[in-house]
Amino acid sequence: STIDSNTGALSASQEAPTGGVTDAADTWKNQAGGVCVVSATEIVGSEDAAIPEPRHSEVVVVKPNPWRSLSYGIEALSVSVGDQVPVLKVLDPEPETSGSLKPTSWSMACTSSYDRFVFDDVISVGWLAGHPLVEIHEDGSIAIAAAESLDVVFGAMSAPDNGDRVEIVLTCTVYGRFPGSSIPPVSTSLRVELQDNVCWVRQEFEAHLTAQPDLQSATTCRTGCRRDPRCSHWHFDQGSCSFAAR
Repeated sequence: STIDSNTGALSASQEAPTGGVTDAADTWKNQAGGVCVVSATEIVGSEDAAIPEPRHSEVVVVKPNPWRSLSYGIEALSVSVGDQVPVLKVLDPEPETSGSLKPTSWSMACTSSYDRFVFDDVISVGWLAGHPLVEIHEDGSIAIAAAESLDVVFGAMSAPDNGDRVEIVLTCTVYGRFPGSSIPPVSTSLRVELQDNVCWVRQEFEAHLTAQPDLQSATTCRTGCRRDPRCSHWHFDQGSCSFAAR
């Protein structure tokens, strides 16, 4: 770095960096730069009794080398209600190069085929229809776990009766941001397929039906059956819900 002796303006040198910052917070450690000592003399007192007093200040000057890309080594994954996938680790784009600046904050934005996805930047948790689904850790790793409570979401969806499982698809972008707003973030795409853990098949057989008077819609009838370990089939007709076991 160079300093203008007349104005005190500090500017970056065009020459290749030869040092690295170690006397700084971990955020900037090993980045190209150095600690500069800026000195000046202040004249205090009246003109007749002027006294020169030296002043100096230490300034950490950094020329960061931020990551130029972001990757988790995977572009798509699937997870069923009640399950979780192994934690996704962020990959260093230049593992052989020391001194690259890693993002310090993370966020995610997703579009959903069913309901709105919201990511809370304060606690780094993503929610689907009010249910926790994604968490990004401080080091950028991603944990995805489909809470059991999501059965309410799938229970409210129109379920096929041919054995196919209902699926919600999230098309996401993960962002890694650097300290200071002047460095643009890096990002990568991630597709998450969230699948129901129950499939329904229409069958006809003789069975003893147990009436469920509290369940007054096809949606609540289906959800109630999937939550009852004794229920293998449900029947809803003319406002009446019944369970069967086979």
